[in-house]
Amino acid sequence: MAETPEQKARREIDADLTSAGWIVQERDDLNLKAGRGTAVRVDRKAAGAIRAKPTGTPTGVEAQSAKYAAGLQCN
Repeated sequence: MAETPEQKARREIDADLTSAGWIVQERDDLNLKAGRGTAVRVDRKAAGAIRAKPTGTPTGVEAQSAKYAAGLQCN
């Protein structure tokens, strides 16, 4: 059976995070002390957003991140 677009995206995102040194975990197996960067899978609910910025980006990205967070619908 072929992957759904969501399954393909999840597989690719997990691989990218792992390649960048993040530890990807399921919510039920959460261990925030497992490593420096921990990404948590939450089934079908937006729990956060990762926004990458180039090295040397001026501060102030917190306000932009807050706008992203405000737009997430976590029901």
